[in-house]
Amino acid sequence: MMTTAYAMDNTGTILKSEHTKDFGSPIEFGAGHINPNKAMDTGLIYDMVAMNFSRVVTNVGNDKAVYRAHLENIPTGLKISVKPRTLTFTRKYQTRSFVVNIELDREFSKVIYGFLKWIDQDSHIVSSSIVAINF
Repeated sequence: MMTTAYAMDNTGTILKSEHTKDFGSPIEFGAGHINPNKAMDTGLIYDMVAMNFSRVVTNVGNDKAVYRAHLENIPTGLKISVKPRTLTFTRKYQTRSFVVNIELDREFSKVIYGFLKWIDQDSHIVSSSIVAINF
């Protein structure tokens, strides 16, 4: 979450989608572009000590698949846990949910990141970046 981001271009209109050239939405521009000058005096900040993210995934691969969670390049200052660590699918289009818990050390360097990768027996690798920024 960003409290100092903007979704307008330098002409004062909403950012456009690179793909369609139409006016964008949060799907295209996310939280917006960060404004570094305003980041020095945000007015409000979110408490980001510990976060839980619940996600649902759908198996679009083989009928039977077992994905195991792998955490890679997790730096000091970033603690990540995933539950469950294994997602077992018995049919195509079946869904499973998991929770990622993230804890940050308030003294971490400016930008830290790691990766959550789900890897199955057929060498499918589904990778998600996890990034934390401390200004």
